[in-house]
Amino acid sequence: MDDKNSKMIDNAKKLANEIVRIENQIQLIIESKQYVFDVLYDGELGWIVQTTYCQIGGCIVNYIPCKSKISAIEVSARLTLKGMKPAANGICSICSKDLHEMIT
Repeated sequence: MDDKNSKMIDNAKKLANEIVRIENQIQLIIESKQYVFDVLYDGELGWIVQTTYCQIGGCIVNYIPCKSKISAIEVSARLTLKGMKPAANGICSICSKDLHEMIT
C-alpha cells in the first residue's frame, strides 16, 4: 500500500473513532438526562425541542420539530453537547398583549 492510501486509511480510522466518541457522549447526556433544551409534546406540532422561550410566560417562541420523543431527546442532547443553551426572547406577543391588558 502506498503512503497516500495509508494516510487516507489512518484519517478514516481517526474520523470513525471521533464519531464513536461523540455518539458515546450524546448517549451519556441522554442517559443522565443532562440535556438543557426542553423536549415537549404539542398537540398541533408533535414532539419539539424548545430553542427559544418567552421570559415572561415561558412560552415557546422557536423550536425544532421532531418525529418522535427519542429523536427530540437526541436533538436536545446534541445541542447540549455543542455547548448551546436555550435562548430567552424577552417577551412574546401573547404575553405582551396580556401584560398590556393588565396594566391598562
